[in-house]
Amino acid sequence: MSAKTRVWLPWAFLGALLVIALVVSLLVLAAGLRHRDPLLRFERDEGTVLVRAGALEDAIRAEVLCDADVLRVSPRVRQQRRRVTVEVEVVARPMAEHERLLALTQKGARAAIIEGVGLPEVAPRVHVDVVPARKVWMYL
Repeated sequence: MSAKTRVWLPWAFLGALLVIALVVSLLVLAAGLRHRDPLLRFERDEGTVLVRAGALEDAIRAEVLCDADVLRVSPRVRQQRRRVTVEVEVVARPMAEHERLLALTQKGARAAIIEGVGLPEVAPRVHVDVVPARKVWMYL
């Protein structure tokens, strides 16, 4: 083996690794972009309404996060067989009033769904977790 061959092999190997890394990163990026927001379909008297679930979740999040006691809101809006399910998980500051936040979240979720789509029959399932003071640092 000559000196030129010995120098050439490591560079070819590194080039091949770089190409493989580039292909793998493009595949991971494509897989991440394929995660789409579900499209909800509602039949109204005026016609069919199509709404992204993420838009309704953002509206619910905006309604509930306006309260100073709320640290984090995680809404999930899904549709199964023309029935809409709304689940909202709320993390609140220590010593926050659980019942007040429960009522506020239910009211905010209903308002966001009624304004966004016009479905008054939606009953959101709400879970409020008032965290103790020693764990509040995890949510800041």
